[in-house]
Amino acid sequence: MEYLFLAIAASVSAATLMLWSQARRARHKDQQTRALPPAADRTPLTLQVGDVVEHLDRDYLVEGALLLSESSRAARVCRLIDGATERFLLASTHASDEVWLLAPVAQAPDAQADEITHAGERLRLERRWRASTLTAGRMGQRSFDAEMTVFEYVAGTGRFLLVLVGPTRTLAFFGDRLLPHAIEILPGRG
Repeated sequence: MEYLFLAIAASVSAATLMLWSQARRARHKDQQTRALPPAADRTPLTLQVGDVVEHLDRDYLVEGALLLSESSRAARVCRLIDGATERFLLASTHASDEVWLLAPVAQAPDAQADEITHAGERLRLERRWRASTLTAGRMGQRSFDAEMTVFEYVAGTGRFLLVLVGPTRTLAFFGDRLLPHAIEILPGRG
């Protein structure tokens, strides 16, 4: 009789645990699904790690994101990977229709001048601002100071140079402006 009671108690306990576990997994899955914006609402400013950015027959996976923020503006720099190719997508709240596809610069130029020359391009300083940084995902071998000065240089040809200067390091990225209709964003599964 005692064994029968123990067997029934064990069965009820196992069934309760199984039902609780299934309900918990379903609730967690619903929370993750709601956290992602719908595909139609995804923009370069709302890219998340795991999303895919399509541009000129290339599929770039978003591996990391850097948020640069100041009280009046913010920018997001996302690290994109396609095989061995590494690029960075820059979007800013200052000019919401401008998106830049940038490559890392091995030797960062001195970013104190109003005009500089880089890669044969004459660039003028368009904006200079101080930003706090926050990273998500993997940004490669790079690390960022908690606060950095952001220098945005633009050439007459439409090329763009982003220089981030912090107390311990200087990083630079150089590239071209993208037309908004030239990229497509496919949300990741989270």
